[in-house]
Amino acid sequence: MTIRERMHNVGMAMFGPATSGPYGPPVAPPAPRPRNKAGRLLRGKKLAEFTRLATAARAAATATIDNAWESLDSAFDGPRLSPR
Repeated sequence: MTIRERMHNVGMAMFGPATSGPYGPPVAPPAPRPRNKAGRLLRGKKLAEFTRLATAARAAATATIDNAWESLDSAFDGPRLSPR
């Protein structure tokens, strides 16, 4: 073991790893790419199709929630009974 390695080990034991360095802040890893159930990458037309289907499903879910909210709102805004 060289003196340099020994000093490195002592420095790591005393101070831990450096929080910054000469190369700037650490770079985040790239975003994960979409994959199918088997783990294979989705490409081109298949990715566009899944994006289109996801958008349509989100729009349908939003419309269903809006309709349910409207029906609940109209149910509670109906005619009121007079108190006895």
